[in-house]
Amino acid sequence: ELQGFLGVIGSLGFGEAWDLVNLPEDRAGGKNRGYAFLNLHTHTLAVELKEAINGHMKDKRTHDGLVNSVLESSSASWANVQGLKANRAHSESLIKERKQKKRSNKWYYFQDSRR
Repeated sequence: ELQGFLGVIGSLGFGEAWDLVNLPEDRAGGKNRGYAFLNLHTHTLAVELKEAINGHMKDKRTHDGLVNSVLESSSASWANVQGLKANRAHSESLIKERKQKKRSNKWYYFQDSRR
């Protein structure tokens, strides 16, 4: 799922424009919940990606990775937490909270798109 998401971002011309991607997973099966958080290097890039991705058609994939014949329209909106520094702080607080509740971390978190 991560590579597919990053493939779409790259195909839209934003492959090196991000510094954080978060694909939240469900608690039961470790599958993506159907949305992602992406932090871009600048506000201008974020506005451009939002314009490019709204209405972008993507394959709807089942949990076993097979492509349905149905295409879905993508959409983007602004997250409540903005910026790499704020997202790092937010992530660290979630990790701490999950450790206290003895829950595993069910998301992907990358700080550098060049890795």
